Amino acid sequence: MMVERPRLVLIRVNEGLGIHPFLRETNVSGVYPALGIAYLAGAARAAGFPVSVIDAHALNLDLEGLAGQVGELRPDVIGLTSTTFNWPVVAAVARSLRAAMPDATLIVGGPHLSLYPNESMEERAFDVAVIGEGDLVLPELLAQLAAGDEIAGIPGTVVRRGDDLVQGPARPPIVDLDGLALPAIDLLPMDRYRSLTLPRPFVSMVTSRGCPYRCRFCSQAYVGGAHREHGVERVLEEIERAVHTYHAREIVFFDETFTLNRKRVLAICEGMLARNLKVGWNIRTRADLLDDEVLLALRDAGCAGVHCGIEAGSERIRRLMNKKLDLETGMRALERARRLGMETRGYFMLGYPGETREEIEETIRLSCQLPLDWASYTITIALPGTDIHSDLLESGQWEGQYWREYSRQHFSGPPGYASRTLEAEELEALLRRAYRRFYLRPSTIGRKIVSRRLWRELPSVFGTGVELLKQRRR
Repeated sequence: MMVERPRLVLIRVNEGLGIHPFLRETNVSGVYPALGIAYLAGAARAAGFPVSVIDAHALNLDLEGLAGQVGELRPDVIGLTSTTFNWPVVAAVARSLRAAMPDATLIVGGPHLSLYPNESMEERAFDVAVIGEGDLVLPELLAQLAAGDEIAGIPGTVVRRGDDLVQGPARPPIVDLDGLALPAIDLLPMDRYRSLTLPRPFVSMVTSRGCPYRCRFCSQAYVGGAHREHGVERVLEEIERAVHTYHAREIVFFDETFTLNRKRVLAICEGMLARNLKVGWNIRTRADLLDDEVLLALRDAGCAGVHCGIEAGSERIRRLMNKKLDLETGMRALERARRLGMETRGYFMLGYPGETREEIEETIRLSCQLPLDWASYTITIALPGTDIHSDLLESGQWEGQYWREYSRQHFSGPPGYASRTLEAEELEALLRRAYRRFYLRPSTIGRKIVSRRLWRELPSVFGTGVELLKQRRR
C-alpha cells in the first residue's frame, strides 16, 4: 500500500525495565545520547521523510508511557534498535506497540539483529529486520513504502511475508562516511543526558567506525570489521555544531581507536585550534598509540581525558585475548598524559577463559600500579559473534544453542560468565575487591580531593547522582 512520505518514529528503549533480570542496566555512571539512532534520523530526514525520536531510556518511560507518546505521533513506520543485552526489552516494547498500532510497519536493527536475524524475527511483532549499518537501508525502505513497492529483497534486510522470511543480499559496510548526514541530535532530549564524570551539557560523537584489531572478546559483526573514517573537515564541522549550537562543555568521542590514524588526529587538533573551538573532550584509544607529539596536540586542543583498554595484567592472558598491547609504551604514554593534565581511565576484564585467580590478582595489581585516575572492571561474558564464544562452543564448554534460543525468547537462565574454572560468586567477589583496592587507596582519594575538575563540577555531579538514583528507584 502506498504511503505518502511515511511518518517515522525511532525509539531507544528503556533498558531499566528489567524484563530479563540478568539484563538490568548496570551502568549507573550516566545516560548518554542515542547517537546511532541520531544517525538514522539524520539519514531519513535528509531523504525527505518526517522523523521523530523518542529516547525512552533518557526519559525513563515504561511501556504504557512509551506507547502513549508514540500514539500521539501517529507514525506509519516505527524503528527500534537492539543490542544482545536489551533484546528482551526491545521485543516486549514491539509487542506493546504492535497491539496499540496494528497497521504500523515495525523495523528493528542493531548489533543483535546482525548476529541472529532470522531467529530474532520469530518475534512476530516485527515486519522488517535490518542487518548491519542502517544509514542507507532505512531511507531505501521508506522510499519503497512511500511508492507502494515491494520491500522484500532489499539488501541488508529480512522481511516478513506471511509465515515466510525473505532475506535480501548482504550489504557491504559504508565506505564514504562523509556522504552521510550529520546525526540529528536536535531530535534527542539533550537536556536529559548526564554523567557522573562529565560536565553538562555534553555531546557524544564518533569520527570512525570499525576497528582493525581482532581482540577475541570483541564482536565486529555489526560493522563488518572494516575501519572507516570521517574526514577532518567533517569532524570539525560536527565539533563546531556541538560548541556553537549545543554549547557543549565536553565532547565524548566513542571511536574504538581514536588515534589510529596519527596524521588525521594531528590535523583535527590543528583545526580545532585554528577555529578557536574551546571545549573539553575525551577519547578512547590504545595506550600504545599515544606518542609525545600526539599527546601534546591532544592537550593543546582541549582533550581532557584518555580512556584505554588494558584488559589483563598477565601477558599470557593478553596473548589469549589477541590483545597485542605494548604495555611498557602504554604505561609511559599514560604517565605522560597525566603530567600534561589529562585524566586517564583504564578498562580491565576479569575471568577470561583460562584465566586463574592468581592472574586476576595480577590484573588488579597492575591496575593499581598504572598511572590511572579511574579504572573500570567487568567480568568476561562470551557474547555471540566473538571468538571466545566460538572457542567455547567448539570445545564443548558452552551450551551450544544458548544465544540462539535467547534470540527466540526462550530463556534458560542467565548465560553465566565465560570462565570455566572460577565460580560466579568468586568472580563477583574479585570484582568487588578490584574496585575496593583501586578506589580506596590513599593516593587515589588524595588525587580526587585536590582535583580542580572535581570541585568545579561537584554541584553538577551531586545533582546527576540524585537524578540517577531517582530514576533507578522509579
